[in-house]
Amino acid sequence: MKRIAIYLIMLAALMACSSDDSNDDPVNTKEYIVVDEIVKLNDQEEYSLTVKANCKWFATTDVDWITIDPASGENKGKITLKGGPNKTDGERRATVTFKNEKNTVEQYLTVIQPKSNDESFVPESGDNPLPN
Repeated sequence: MKRIAIYLIMLAALMACSSDDSNDDPVNTKEYIVVDEIVKLNDQEEYSLTVKANCKWFATTDVDWITIDPASGENKGKITLKGGPNKTDGERRATVTFKNEKNTVEQYLTVIQPKSNDESFVPESGDNPLPN
């Protein structure tokens, strides 16, 4: 019985001293992308944010009023979002999607652009908010 206890103690000591190299193996490393969840972007404003990742990533948006520069990168990097003028009569929202090269990781950033403070704009809908 003493021998079994000694062997178990030795086995536990060996396991405690062994290194786990699975994190160094690119096949076993889980890719990730981390970005802000929500951003407020005023008319013609630029917003810089950090993309934290351990892989190649690509950013796309579902609207044409946001530009992304650069729209791709590798590992940690900074990007700039620029919002075009809000020619609607209210707040608008968009999604910026970040994906890895294999399309197995996705992160979403919601962009909110408030109603324009420019009193001279006419909404694209054709409804003129100015009195006749």
